[in-house]
Amino acid sequence: EIYTLSLHDALPISNQLMGTSSAEMQTGSQKVAADLLGKSGSSSGVSASRSSYYSSGQDFTETAWGVNMKMIWMEGGEFMMGCTSEQGGDCYDNEKNVRRVTVDGFYIGMLEVTQAQWEKVMGTSISQQRDKGNPQWGLYGTGPDYPMYYVTWNEAIEFCNRLSQKTGKTYTLPTEAQWEYAARGGKNADGTKYAGSNMVDAVAWYSDNSGNKTHPCGTKRANALGIYDMSGNVWEWCKDWYSSSYTSYDTNNPTGPSAASSRVSRGGSWYYYARNCRVSDRGYRAPSVRSYYLGFRVVLLP
Repeated sequence: EIYTLSLHDALPISNQLMGTSSAEMQTGSQKVAADLLGKSGSSSGVSASRSSYYSSGQDFTETAWGVNMKMIWMEGGEFMMGCTSEQGGDCYDNEKNVRRVTVDGFYIGMLEVTQAQWEKVMGTSISQQRDKGNPQWGLYGTGPDYPMYYVTWNEAIEFCNRLSQKTGKTYTLPTEAQWEYAARGGKNADGTKYAGSNMVDAVAWYSDNSGNKTHPCGTKRANALGIYDMSGNVWEWCKDWYSSSYTSYDTNNPTGPSAASSRVSRGGSWYYYARNCRVSDRGYRAPSVRSYYLGFRVVLLP
């Protein structure tokens, strides 16, 4: 078994294949994924004429190593972080210290880091990453457009560092506050329970619809800012050390405690319940954990 320190790891998941979402939700999903990853057309709305550079306040595409990573500009602002009213009765204790948080502007990946992007930067395949843990572990969705998993926190940071060194920009993991602000839609926040909808099946691959595996990135509905899979598919590493309660006075670009034993993870995954896909849900894992349901997305500091 894979060792984790998640708050919710005790939740049982059926071994039977789960049902898929409605035909309407699935229609054209593969084409959408291809478009989002730069394989056809320009339906993502990112202009090719500015794909190789960025200017503060504009979306752009990172082209180093041919990763074609779409980055969405997040205008800074304030939001209520934690168990707000639309979360209903699903909150855990570690979300309940609600606070008003201010974050400065930043860029965030439109998609979770894919297996193709990981291999271009880090040089290892999903199978090789799996083998670092245990060659007997399974593979739960493979392909260039699928989210990368079997990645430790330290390896995710190394990915960001290599991308920063290659480009001269500042790539890193999102802080927990940046992650939640983006998941809620930033200044376009629509007050939804999940990242982009109150209907989990519209935006998330989770235990009831995933078929016990990951799915190509960007095949569910985006949130209010055009960001995909912030609910479900794979849990996402955040930069912060984990604390069981938010510090009330740490509200301006908060970064969490200075030290702890676990790092924050957010967003839920294909293996977890809908409750864990909510925008305020908090997970935590030791930074050395390597799991079949744990990946990441990057942010860029302007």
